[in-house]
Amino acid sequence: MYAPEVRRASAPDHNATYIALFYFFIYVSRETISTMCLYTKYILNRKYMYTKKNQGNVPECKDERLRYVPTKCGKCIECRKEKARNWRIRLAEELKKDSNALFITLTFNEENYQKLSQELFKKNKKNLNYTEQNEMCKTAVRRWLERIRKKTGKSIKHWMVTEKGEDYGRIHLHGIVWCPRERVNQWGYGYVYIGDYVNQTTIAYVTKYMLKICEKWPDFRGKVMCSAGIGNNYETSYNAKRNRYRGKETNETYKMENGTELPMPKYYHDKIYTEEERENLWIIKQERGYRYIAGEKVSTDNLEEWDNLTKYYQRRAEQLYGDNPEDWEREKTKARLEKMRQARLRYRKSR
Repeated sequence: MYAPEVRRASAPDHNATYIALFYFFIYVSRETISTMCLYTKYILNRKYMYTKKNQGNVPECKDERLRYVPTKCGKCIECRKEKARNWRIRLAEELKKDSNALFITLTFNEENYQKLSQELFKKNKKNLNYTEQNEMCKTAVRRWLERIRKKTGKSIKHWMVTEKGEDYGRIHLHGIVWCPRERVNQWGYGYVYIGDYVNQTTIAYVTKYMLKICEKWPDFRGKVMCSAGIGNNYETSYNAKRNRYRGKETNETYKMENGTELPMPKYYHDKIYTEEERENLWIIKQERGYRYIAGEKVSTDNLEEWDNLTKYYQRRAEQLYGDNPEDWEREKTKARLEKMRQARLRYRKSR
């Protein structure tokens, strides 16, 4: 059965919502948590199309079930839950390799906030939009890491996410880094908080900011900035043996230390399985006859039920979590225009 007409949610408590939602998706069973993007599109499989990679040597598609593959929007609440969950897993794996991690909060003082606003966007700090605020953080983090690299010869492993303050809307960063304390103190843009102990609770705390919806700033979304390869080499670990390919019996979950099983991040999935195995697993998923939408099981053969359930959860996400596909497209266009503007500025400076 598809869900009934959505109830009104005129004044949701966003803080309570995102905290409850975060712990729900972490601790429920893997059957319940199997989710799907609310705006999934099925596109032609690039493997069977002309691309620069194949130079026109397009392989024959011998099974039409492989002709189309799903692609996710990356913006809806279901995609954001999946991203946060995947980072929780990868950070947990990184912590197994190196437990000498620090929890940090990095802020901007008034002077540096205004200085960066003027330098990067020729604007007063009060006029920066959310995209520009996140871009400012990205620039500050890059410069901080460059200073460290010039001094030590190497950068530091890091994972950070932006957040806007509840009271005054001042953007700052929370994160986990693998480096000595003195490297963090070289931040140079404002106050720094350093926590010496990092565990699974710390990881759960910091990744929850990916889901946070501020009541005062409901359209703001935290931006992740991180080193490449966080949590890599899982495919060579002992635990990965349980994931090896076994056809229909393949276990595609990641087992946490507390026994909780979560869907395996795509980052690991693509490393563990060959292209042929991934194609076979996609066919198996199609043939089982059902998929999940927001944790609710639905038949793939009943298109009316599928459509109704999808629309129900889209409306629900719009009301409770502020999902707005039209805004996403506008923001995408604005971001591209900003990149074009920055490219023009760089070109002019180089002349």
